[in-house]
Amino acid sequence: MRIVMLHAPPWKIPRPGERSEAADGPPAGAERPLIQDADFCTIPYGLLSLAAQALRAGHEVEVLNLSVFPWAEIEQVLQTRPAELYGLNCLTINRRGVMAVARLVRQLHAATHIAVGGPHVTALPDQFLAACPAVDTIVRCEGEATFLELIERLERGQPLANLAGAVVRQQGEIHVGPDREPIRDLDGLASPLDYFRSHILITSRGCPGQCTFCNSQTMWTRRVRFHSPTYVLDMLERAVQGHGQRFLSIKDDTFTADRPRALAICRGIVERKLNFVWSCDTRADALDDELLVAMRRAGCRLLSLGVESGSPEILANIKKRITPQRVIDVTRMAKRYGFQVRFYMMWGNRGETVGTIRQSLELIEAARPNQVLFTLLSIYPGTEEYDLLVQQGAIRDDIFLTEDIPTLKFFLGDSHDFHQIRQLVGRFEPCGEIWWYGQPPPSSTSPRRGVRDRLERAPTGEASPCLNAVIPVGYAHGRK
Repeated sequence: MRIVMLHAPPWKIPRPGERSEAADGPPAGAERPLIQDADFCTIPYGLLSLAAQALRAGHEVEVLNLSVFPWAEIEQVLQTRPAELYGLNCLTINRRGVMAVARLVRQLHAATHIAVGGPHVTALPDQFLAACPAVDTIVRCEGEATFLELIERLERGQPLANLAGAVVRQQGEIHVGPDREPIRDLDGLASPLDYFRSHILITSRGCPGQCTFCNSQTMWTRRVRFHSPTYVLDMLERAVQGHGQRFLSIKDDTFTADRPRALAICRGIVERKLNFVWSCDTRADALDDELLVAMRRAGCRLLSLGVESGSPEILANIKKRITPQRVIDVTRMAKRYGFQVRFYMMWGNRGETVGTIRQSLELIEAARPNQVLFTLLSIYPGTEEYDLLVQQGAIRDDIFLTEDIPTLKFFLGDSHDFHQIRQLVGRFEPCGEIWWYGQPPPSSTSPRRGVRDRLERAPTGEASPCLNAVIPVGYAHGRK
């Protein structure tokens, strides 16, 4: 079977100087409708994994990253790609682009089967199918086994109504298949690195955390599953020695969730003499001295920690289950071994006040990470926050269909503090390079002023224009 897998743009992107289309175009009122998320522009690892399974099964597969293509060029590209099956991944940010591409594919290749997977449609499958008649099948949650069975049934002309892990449209009716059991042996999967060159690797599925803003459990369930150290080392060897990669990014939710496995991988990198540098995402409560030493010896250079807040109250509200002191201790420990440390920080969570934001900025001052990414709370379907807001009537369940917004950013703190909080965070910089090795600590006379200095100097009043936060009108809610 000929299969085309593609990563769709967030909307119909106009060419430079070209007028935007009213339907499926950039969000209304966007002066510079640019795609600022570099991660979005990278083809999703999950899409490559589905393609790898189909390739190993003997199918002809083409993978296209159209995330930043102007719409006119997408039309030209897809005209020349007839296929029996089209597979698209859908994130919240590109849900409009996925619908537009699906309609285009149906117009160009009427007989093809169109399947869509990913976190957004996993959370809202019926809604998405109802809104986009061009799509035939939604692949929910973990997609490899479901996708292969879909291919097999299409080849044999078998009905799809009871396909496990899928929601399908047949004869105008929507059929919800039973849940599919998670894959127990992840090592049985074909590795995307066997077929594609990528600097991104994912070596596990799921996260031990229960954060209220994250949809990881919707995709992977609460149980964390891992590729074995040998499987991971073989992937790394293929990337480094086979593809010539010198920097790799391990994008597990929490790479060090299984400490013995992480140690075994690090030791294996040294034993196999794999010469590359790498980064990973993890948590402060999943790191210790021995593990940091092993990771540094194995070439890990950058640690990205999900910190979110320096306020114990906020951390409890979002079920983060870490303490600010643990973050400080681990950051100092990591920097002693020469790691660069990045903090993912948030503002606008339930209970947020000027006081809790000051605690966050004081944490940053004490820990001194190398980089901080500060973002307003984003609400995604499939998260506890989304469900609560729908139950409370704060948002409608069809908001992603009815509102002209790229994503839903929300302020759930004390509404009286909103402008001052935004000013504090805006002066801090939404993405700031803070302390680098070989430089003196920032001071009030330094171009990169210290956080404490910013706290003391930050005025109240209107929000800083440098913070690009999107809050739909009528959706800023105060919480005492």
